[in-house]
Amino acid sequence: MLSNAQRCTTESSVSAELRHLIFETTDLDNLAAFLGAAAAAMRRSASELGVDMPRRADANCRALGIRWRRPISGGLMKLFDLASITLRSTAWLALASSAVAQTVVMSGLDNPRGLAFAPNGALYVAESGRGGTDRCVVNGNTGETRCVGKSGAISRLWNGQQTRVAEGLASHALPDGSSAIGPNDISFQGTGGAYISLGLGGTPAFHEALGGEHFGTLIHMAASGKWKLVADIQQHEIDENPAGGPIDSNPFGVLAEPGGRLVVDAGANALLRVAANRRIETLAVFPPHENTTGFGPPWIESVPTAVAAAPMVRCMSAS
Repeated sequence: MLSNAQRCTTESSVSAELRHLIFETTDLDNLAAFLGAAAAAMRRSASELGVDMPRRADANCRALGIRWRRPISGGLMKLFDLASITLRSTAWLALASSAVAQTVVMSGLDNPRGLAFAPNGALYVAESGRGGTDRCVVNGNTGETRCVGKSGAISRLWNGQQTRVAEGLASHALPDGSSAIGPNDISFQGTGGAYISLGLGGTPAFHEALGGEHFGTLIHMAASGKWKLVADIQQHEIDENPAGGPIDSNPFGVLAEPGGRLVVDAGANALLRVAANRRIETLAVFPPHENTTGFGPPWIESVPTAVAAAPMVRCMSAS
């Protein structure tokens, strides 16, 4: 059995070895050797310290003022975690570069965005489209030239057949049809209850320049593919501006629930609820984060783009 001093000395020596493996190994072609060396170092350290991985050993080193997970100096368990993350990342890189069998289930989509399964099992995909030739205007927020058209669509995969069930939805994109904004997401409340967010990504002036199409809104699509306006998300940003700052709206993720629809506005940095009577209320705002990278602007916008319901969790206690 090692003394406290010997345990902490062992920790330091093996920590140095792991640091070398993690931070100085650059040749990942020999992946098996890298993984084997790191795993061997961790096994040896656990054996010499007399612990079973990944048991903490704070008590053994506390007398010498060394914490096993000390965030500054970094103990061996911290390196176990770091090595584990590194090995998983390396394994994923190796997997991504290998020939993995893939099956294409839908093709020919125009800038696909969100997708959802209907209650009957059909898969629906929101397509932001490719803009169009109706007109081209400059987005004052970005300086980009955006060309507008009705190329947004909703496609369905059902019983192995791909079909466009809704076409002619508003879309704007760069002149080459890339970086499109249009139908962003889709969510179901019943088979005939599809709710679709239509993006905007700009100010009211930009919306007007685009021609006043249904950008910045939430629409409802029936099973037939016919759709209608449900709520003007951009107008809520104009009226309320819940997060403050410049007026900017870009409805993105949507979650249809009984009695209401949740929408995240990536431009307004807000989570909204659209009630059955079409009334819009703000549930939360997402403030900007301080930029600590040392370059770029001092603050970084949150830009929320998705919303999901967490499963119900039942807490249990045992005595």
